[in-house]
Amino acid sequence: MAVVKSFNVLPQVVEDVAGIIANYPNRRIIWFCYSYSHWVDTLQAALKERGLKLDYIVDNDRSKWGRVSPYGIIISPPELTIRGHMNDSIVLICSNFAEVIKEDILRYGYPEAQILTLKSPDQYAAAADSVFQTDTAGLEKMSLRALQLCETDILRELKRFCGENRLRYFLSGGTCAGAARYKGFIPWDDDIDVQMPYEDFMEFVSSYPKGGRYEVVFWRDNDEFFFPYAQLVDNDTIMLYKSFPISLRQGVFIDIFPTCGSPESGAEIAYRTELFAYLDAQWRWFYQSNGVLKASIPDQREEIWATKYDIPFNSSKMAATPFECLVPWSLPKEVFAYGETLEFEGEQFSVMKDWKRFLQVRYPEWRPLTPEEQRLYAHPTNAYWK
Repeated sequence: MAVVKSFNVLPQVVEDVAGIIANYPNRRIIWFCYSYSHWVDTLQAALKERGLKLDYIVDNDRSKWGRVSPYGIIISPPELTIRGHMNDSIVLICSNFAEVIKEDILRYGYPEAQILTLKSPDQYAAAADSVFQTDTAGLEKMSLRALQLCETDILRELKRFCGENRLRYFLSGGTCAGAARYKGFIPWDDDIDVQMPYEDFMEFVSSYPKGGRYEVVFWRDNDEFFFPYAQLVDNDTIMLYKSFPISLRQGVFIDIFPTCGSPESGAEIAYRTELFAYLDAQWRWFYQSNGVLKASIPDQREEIWATKYDIPFNSSKMAATPFECLVPWSLPKEVFAYGETLEFEGEQFSVMKDWKRFLQVRYPEWRPLTPEEQRLYAHPTNAYWK
């Protein structure tokens, strides 16, 4: 049986922030971040349960100023906020770029003694190592190439099952780009992405057998799995996916994203993009806040899922992957016609019929070799053979 364990570090973040605020009872609390994330909503809610709060959330991203989060946090411009509260505030920083942020604040003339830095998100996420270390003690760690080959074996299993059951699948994302550019993995990549038409996706997750070496992991069947899509995992392996605020322990996997119908109207696409961003925030809120807040967290996942996939793939003229709603790559459905293949790691795998158009929309620069300084290396994962 597929084993998935999660570890949420937000309780520790709440404890650390609450301890600092309690030591400054008469100061306004300014939270400075380079990129506002919705986990701050959970932090604020947990603080309010203790009679504490963040007074201001500031972000360098001008496009976010004035935005109100789904849970009532207003994003403020840093210079005006910090200059306006030089003498009655402290600034809290929780960032992987804390030193850069601190330099920015000092340039405003803000007193250095009033700038407090917490552990970075990467440092908090590293706590998952100690939680899961008993699962990997003494096991052989995979090299990047070994991980790629293990994932390719999982992809072959997906291909076999889909072929025997007449289900459609397509190499997607960087995997499709790798097949087109390298006939295999982008050399520094470490994951495989696949899309399936929604109807085929639902048939796949409901019919793939349980209890074997390979197994489907889906949020409906495993409350520890927080992603709004599915994975096919290898139960003979262990992978630690360290992320902030929730890390996972699972088998080596490939990601499988459902693709559904999309509106034809640009205005409706724009509306759904904003709607899906709100729904995604609600999805994250459920997982990030459950067990962190004293209040009961309503489970709205089924309603969210039904809303995002309310346009069938098979009867629609346009198609898109709602998981990627923040950049709505809505394309005519004929782009996703079945029957084309590309070579990937020495074998032919299915790609969408007009894969060149798909890549041009997703990765306009997919043809040239990516310069070394622009290459995005490895997700925060560690993989082991059992």
